[in-house]
Amino acid sequence: MLFFICTIGKRKMKFLTFKLLSLTSLFLTFSLLVSSDHWKHNLELLDVLIISDHTKLKPFNLDTSGFNGIERTYVDPSIELFKNILKERGLQTAVLHIEDLALDHEILSRKHQDELYTNYDQILIEAAQQNVTIISLHLDAEKIATNDLSQIPYPTNTDAETYLYLGGAQIILDPRNISNESLQLAQKLLFSDIFPFMQNIGISIRPTYSSRLRLQSNISMHLAGSSKGGAALIELGALDELKRLFNTPEAIAKNLHQPLEEVATIISDHRKSHWLK
Repeated sequence: MLFFICTIGKRKMKFLTFKLLSLTSLFLTFSLLVSSDHWKHNLELLDVLIISDHTKLKPFNLDTSGFNGIERTYVDPSIELFKNILKERGLQTAVLHIEDLALDHEILSRKHQDELYTNYDQILIEAAQQNVTIISLHLDAEKIATNDLSQIPYPTNTDAETYLYLGGAQIILDPRNISNESLQLAQKLLFSDIFPFMQNIGISIRPTYSSRLRLQSNISMHLAGSSKGGAALIELGALDELKRLFNTPEAIAKNLHQPLEEVATIISDHRKSHWLK
């Protein structure tokens, strides 16, 4: 999320130019045509859209590839597992990655990537308008060191170093755009058994965020936050800690199964409580 190569909130805020999605160069992995009309129609069929707004590492996209350029490698199996859990509950669910909008799933250049992000942003706006529940899954930075003691928000006596940032699991919203439904969903997630489940298997919660939401600028949540289906960004834990605990991306996903089951239950109940399909 922060520093090194991680980039939550670092995509450039720019005026959104709404373009028709090119039928010759763009398509989605969940078998939808990509004209504006088809997007509007097919998003109406979705209950949940899982998003990952980081890219896989390329020479031209260090600033969008997540923590140390490896976040997608470690989070993607958990995203796939979460999708399957939601589908088992009868929720129509799709996953959207940036490269899913490119021909052959291949981002060719920085200019090409910027165009894909513009289309991606439009899809989030359309999804929010269709009351889709939008969930962004990420892995956080663990510790970012600093020598400036005045910049340490959470100094501890147990650390050998001092840190500018201590990360971990947390729930994030963008304060510029939060519907009542997004706030309700995020609070349900925050005060559920999700964090206790995580702590029981050794996953740290970001200091001071075990009982409060993290409010920060994030372009995906800024676009999705108005959804009456609710939207939230969930940091599933600090990537380096998860690597130490479970070693592989697949093992991380396996150990996150119970927390993700709880997230899915909350989403299902939330949509029912708001009379959403």
